[in-house]
Amino acid sequence: MSATTQRLFNQELNIFVGKRVKVDLDNDKQYTGILKGIGPEFTIILAEAQNGKEKLHRVLISGRHIIEMTLAEEPFDIQGLAQELAGIFKPENLKVYEDTGVILVLDRFRVTENGVEGSGPVADRIRRVWEKYAKK
Repeated sequence: MSATTQRLFNQELNIFVGKRVKVDLDNDKQYTGILKGIGPEFTIILAEAQNGKEKLHRVLISGRHIIEMTLAEEPFDIQGLAQELAGIFKPENLKVYEDTGVILVLDRFRVTENGVEGSGPVADRIRRVWEKYAKK
Protein backbone atom coordinates (compact mmCIF):
# COMPACT_ATOMS: atom_id res chain seq x y z
CA MET A 1 0.00 0.00 0.00
CA SER A 2 1.40 3.39 -0.94
CA ALA A 3 2.00 6.08 1.67
CA THR A 4 -0.78 8.21 0.14
CA THR A 5 -3.26 5.34 0.20
CA GLN A 6 -2.34 4.52 3.80
CA ARG A 7 -2.79 8.18 4.83
CA LEU A 8 -6.21 8.36 3.15
CA PHE A 9 -7.24 5.09 4.81
CA ASN A 10 -6.19 6.41 8.23
CA GLN A 11 -8.12 9.65 7.65
CA GLU A 12 -11.27 7.68 6.86
CA LEU A 13 -10.73 5.39 9.83
CA ASN A 14 -10.33 8.36 12.17
CA ILE A 15 -13.85 9.48 11.23
CA PHE A 16 -15.10 6.41 13.15
CA VAL A 17 -13.32 7.28 16.41
CA GLY A 18 -15.68 8.84 18.93
CA LYS A 19 -18.74 7.76 16.95
CA ARG A 20 -21.31 5.03 17.52
CA VAL A 21 -20.41 2.02 15.38
CA LYS A 22 -21.81 -1.41 14.65
CA VAL A 23 -19.28 -4.26 14.60
CA ASP A 24 -20.00 -7.69 13.10
CA LEU A 25 -17.75 -10.54 14.22
CA ASP A 26 -16.88 -13.87 12.63
CA ASN A 27 -18.73 -15.75 15.43
CA ASP A 28 -22.07 -14.13 14.44
CA LYS A 29 -21.94 -11.72 17.39
CA GLN A 30 -22.69 -8.06 16.81
CA TYR A 31 -21.73 -5.14 19.03
CA THR A 32 -22.73 -1.51 18.95
CA GLY A 33 -20.92 1.15 20.92
CA ILE A 34 -18.76 4.22 20.78
CA LEU A 35 -15.39 3.53 19.18
CA LYS A 36 -12.81 4.79 21.68
CA GLY A 37 -9.65 3.54 20.06
CA ILE A 38 -7.97 1.39 17.44
CA GLY A 39 -4.82 -0.50 18.25
CA PRO A 40 -2.35 -2.78 16.53
CA GLU A 41 -3.82 -5.30 14.11
CA PHE A 42 -7.11 -3.38 14.19
CA THR A 43 -7.97 -4.28 17.80
CA ILE A 44 -10.70 -1.89 18.90
CA ILE A 45 -12.20 -0.62 22.15
CA LEU A 46 -15.91 0.14 22.36
CA ALA A 47 -17.51 2.13 25.18
CA GLU A 48 -21.17 1.91 26.16
CA ALA A 49 -21.22 -1.34 24.22
CA GLN A 50 -24.21 -3.52 23.62
CA ASN A 51 -24.46 -7.10 22.39
CA GLY A 52 -28.16 -7.76 22.00
CA LYS A 53 -29.65 -6.94 25.41
CA GLU A 54 -26.29 -7.26 27.22
CA LYS A 55 -24.85 -3.86 28.12
CA LEU A 56 -21.12 -3.49 28.75
CA HIS A 57 -19.11 -0.50 29.94
CA ARG A 58 -16.07 -1.33 27.76
CA VAL A 59 -15.28 -4.08 25.28
CA LEU A 60 -11.98 -4.92 23.63
CA ILE A 61 -12.40 -6.73 20.32
CA SER A 62 -9.56 -8.42 18.48
CA GLY A 63 -9.21 -7.23 14.91
CA ARG A 64 -8.84 -10.78 13.62
CA HIS A 65 -12.51 -11.41 14.51
CA ILE A 66 -13.97 -8.28 12.91
CA ILE A 67 -15.79 -8.86 9.64
CA GLU A 68 -17.35 -5.42 9.25
CA MET A 69 -17.57 -2.13 11.12
CA THR A 70 -20.06 0.54 10.09
CA LEU A 71 -21.01 3.93 11.41
CA ALA A 72 -24.31 3.81 13.24
CA GLU A 73 -24.67 7.58 12.95
CA GLU A 74 -24.10 10.08 10.19
CA PRO A 75 -20.75 11.89 10.45
CA PHE A 76 -20.65 15.63 11.04
CA ASP A 77 -20.26 17.55 7.76
CA ILE A 78 -17.31 19.82 8.51
CA GLN A 79 -17.21 21.07 4.89
CA GLY A 80 -20.84 22.12 5.10
CA LEU A 81 -20.14 24.12 8.24
CA ALA A 82 -17.12 25.69 6.54
CA GLN A 83 -19.37 26.82 3.69
CA GLU A 84 -21.75 28.42 6.17
CA LEU A 85 -18.86 30.23 7.85
CA ALA A 86 -17.53 31.33 4.44
CA GLY A 87 -20.74 33.34 4.06
CA ILE A 88 -19.59 35.52 6.96
CA PHE A 89 -15.80 35.30 6.83
CA LYS A 90 -13.66 35.49 3.73
CA PRO A 91 -12.65 32.01 2.55
CA GLU A 92 -8.97 32.91 3.00
CA ASN A 93 -9.74 33.39 6.72
CA LEU A 94 -10.86 29.76 7.05
CA LYS A 95 -8.63 26.71 7.21
CA VAL A 96 -10.40 23.37 7.04
CA TYR A 97 -8.66 20.26 8.32
CA GLU A 98 -11.01 17.47 7.27
CA ASP A 99 -8.80 14.70 8.58
CA THR A 100 -9.16 16.01 12.15
CA GLY A 101 -12.58 17.64 11.74
CA VAL A 102 -11.34 21.13 12.58
CA ILE A 103 -12.00 24.55 11.08
CA LEU A 104 -9.65 27.33 12.10
CA VAL A 105 -11.21 30.78 11.73
CA LEU A 106 -8.91 33.81 11.54
CA ASP A 107 -6.06 31.56 12.75
CA ARG A 108 -7.53 31.96 16.23
CA PHE A 109 -10.87 30.23 16.70
CA ARG A 110 -11.08 26.44 16.58
CA VAL A 111 -14.39 24.95 15.45
CA THR A 112 -15.28 21.25 15.61
CA GLU A 113 -18.46 19.19 15.68
CA ASN A 114 -18.41 19.73 19.46
CA GLY A 115 -18.47 23.53 19.33
CA VAL A 116 -16.34 26.65 19.21
CA GLU A 117 -13.23 27.33 21.26
CA GLY A 118 -12.60 30.95 22.10
CA SER A 119 -14.39 33.92 23.54
CA GLY A 120 -15.42 37.41 22.54
CA PRO A 121 -17.72 38.87 19.90
CA VAL A 122 -16.17 37.00 16.96
CA ALA A 123 -16.35 33.67 18.81
CA ASP A 124 -19.98 34.41 19.70
CA ARG A 125 -20.76 35.06 16.04
CA ILE A 126 -19.09 31.79 15.01
CA ARG A 127 -20.95 29.99 17.80
CA ARG A 128 -24.33 31.25 16.50
CA VAL A 129 -23.51 29.87 13.03
CA TRP A 130 -22.37 26.58 14.58
CA GLU A 131 -25.54 26.27 16.69
CA LYS A 132 -27.77 26.93 13.70
CA TYR A 133 -25.83 24.44 11.58
CA ALA A 134 -25.74 21.75 14.29
CA LYS A 135 -29.55 21.83 14.58
CA LYS A 136 -30.03 20.88 10.91
